Amino acid sequence: MISMSEISNQLKSQSLGDVTPEAFKQVGGRVFPDASAFDGLTDLVAIVEAYRATHLPSYGAVIPSTGGGFNVAPASLNDSESLVEALENEVYQIQAISIDYVGAGTGDFELYLGDTLLGKGTAFTGDPQPLESMTNFHIFPLYVSLGQTLRVIQTAGDTGSLKVIGSLVQTCL
Repeated sequence: MISMSEISNQLKSQSLGDVTPEAFKQVGGRVFPDASAFDGLTDLVAIVEAYRATHLPSYGAVIPSTGGGFNVAPASLNDSESLVEALENEVYQIQAISIDYVGAGTGDFELYLGDTLLGKGTAFTGDPQPLESMTNFHIFPLYVSLGQTLRVIQTAGDTGSLKVIGSLVQTCL
């Protein structure tokens, strides 16, 4: 078993903004609350309280100055195009998605989060629509975290004519 002083020493090189809950598991292993571990447990409680003070106030909240968006036109039919992909320690809240089609007739598409189909839709020429107004798209709030990719596949219509436009912010979850 690693002593608490070793845990403190290993965690002290990390900022509380960068440390993840997994870091406690990696360096700490099991902690047994016996008399000889009391001082070490006190140290661990102090570390956890500092972590909470850094992270809990923002859980579920938008991180300031992280607003952004995407504007993607699939380059070919039946190929997946990435809209949003989160990196480590990132979570994106998708606030809005609209679909526009500038080709002839209509354009069909499918929207996925990872390998999960969120819905299928048809976009009409010159009539941009918010995604939530289309049939089968009741997906908000929608979050994208590490290991997930929000993506679109155009299944019919003129290549490059389907436009998927969205707004997002980073959040803490």
